[in-house]
Amino acid sequence: MQAMPERPRSPSHNDSMSDILGWASAIGATIAAALVAARITPLITGLAFVLFSLSSAGWVVTGALEGENSLIFQNVILTAINLYGVYRWLIWQPNGGEE
Repeated sequence: MQAMPERPRSPSHNDSMSDILGWASAIGATIAAALVAARITPLITGLAFVLFSLSSAGWVVTGALEGENSLIFQNVILTAINLYGVYRWLIWQPNGGEE
């Protein structure tokens, strides 16, 4: 099976910036996923959704820098879902604050 050729990229300032942002977003999402899975406390879970939101927003910027529309599309939706998680775990108070 023949490997697909890499798309040519011209070196620029955006390359290093998108690499750094991409790695930061990947690491942030990994940490957030572990915290959500652990469900340590509602506060920690809510803060994990804040981290998820920052991570997915970082992927939107990375997608814009790289011209990756599918990455932008996916992470705009994930940012909205993650912001709902922030609302659900840090803002919303069911039954007057009792959970």
